[in-house]
Amino acid sequence: MFERSSKRARAQRGFVMQTSAILFIISIPVVGLVIDVGMDYMIQTKLQMAVDAAALAGARSLSRGNDSASQQTAAKNTAQAYLTANFPQGYLGVSTPQVTNLNVDESKPNIRTVSMTASTTVPLRFLSWFGASSNTVYSNASAVRRDVNVVVVQDRSGSLSNSGSCQPAKNAAIGFVSKFANGRDNVGLITFASSSRVDFALANDFNTASPSVSSIISNVTCIGATSSAQALWTAYQQLATLNQPAALNVILFFTDGQPTGVTAVMQKAGGSSCSSAGPFTGVFTVGFQTSAPFSPVATGGIFAYQAPAQPMASDSTLVSNSAGCAFASNWTNAASDITGVPTIDIWGNNLNNGYQPVTLSGGLVTVPSNGTGALNMINASTNAADDAAARIRAVANPNNGSPALTGVTIFSIGLGNSTYPANGDFLRRVANDPAASSYTTSAPAGLYVFAPTAADLSDAFARVASEILRLAK
Repeated sequence: MFERSSKRARAQRGFVMQTSAILFIISIPVVGLVIDVGMDYMIQTKLQMAVDAAALAGARSLSRGNDSASQQTAAKNTAQAYLTANFPQGYLGVSTPQVTNLNVDESKPNIRTVSMTASTTVPLRFLSWFGASSNTVYSNASAVRRDVNVVVVQDRSGSLSNSGSCQPAKNAAIGFVSKFANGRDNVGLITFASSSRVDFALANDFNTASPSVSSIISNVTCIGATSSAQALWTAYQQLATLNQPAALNVILFFTDGQPTGVTAVMQKAGGSSCSSAGPFTGVFTVGFQTSAPFSPVATGGIFAYQAPAQPMASDSTLVSNSAGCAFASNWTNAASDITGVPTIDIWGNNLNNGYQPVTLSGGLVTVPSNGTGALNMINASTNAADDAAARIRAVANPNNGSPALTGVTIFSIGLGNSTYPANGDFLRRVANDPAASSYTTSAPAGLYVFAPTAADLSDAFARVASEILRLAK
């Protein structure tokens, strides 16, 4: 009986050894398959990430160059460079990725697509025992770049000169304009102080036109008040006139101070010395002390709301029918020549929309020529600009014969070194920044960027440009 048990044990040991040997032989290709497939997957993931980054970088580079051919070349070169940087030569022993397709498609209106396909050869470590020495993996990606229509609304008020910020603001704006694609994107320029002007109507030759947007900005003179509502609304009219809803439509609003003027139709007051019967259509402004602390001290002045071309000698040209008026000899006397300022400006913006408190009399904004009247007018001007931004997002009629335009995004930049800087919440509201007191998810969300000093302006403008290009993809 013992002998039979020993034979059975030896037989079982032999079976286990034979089975183990067979399983070992079978497991070699299985383990090899797992390792090589895992390596393939890891390389594929790395290649896909590199191709994704390359296509996106290529699309963002479409702003380099003054024509389509040079922009396409820039996009392709950038995409190739990003692929090389993100998948370095010799990575895990695989071959350098080969680009099998790199194309810029411009066939769709207001949209350009950068597409890319790349491949690399992965050596097989274990499966090479069975005659397969390598495997080729492929990755492809595409990135869309919408054309951008952007109107730069640039403050050129006198407070910029007072703080030494006029030149830094101009430099920052010029840098901002350089981020966009000449020949494809449309860039416009509106400068504003007491009056405003479309210095460069929206066009795609903003770099190559004579004068170019950058050269116009270089010649800007900083003088006058801050008529924000008019500048914002004029920017909307520019975008509505172009009427390209498939593009990304943007307004960049830069200011260093609170709104201090509105454009309205004002009626002649009884007892006025004006030779004209009125009415007076112009900008009613606020006056500040001429030395520190530059506090608002008066109301008055009815100035032409269309500014002369840059460079300008003055931003305070009295309305043409001002003969005999008290404000013709001293603009702070304007309150004696008019009955008050209407609560709706000539663009349809509300000076009494509930944001800032405004004192009215007989349905008109009261404008006594003293500090109280000045503060009342600042609140009314702030409301008008706030209302303009809200109406733009609400797709209001632009009132210039063009169709209303949907989807306009507003960005705002505020400079903090003015003696009477703009209210941060007001600029957030203008942009519909998520931190604004009036933020709504039903309208495009913009961004408010605060620049504490003039030295921070270039970074602020660059941040906005980056955000616009992010939205354009």
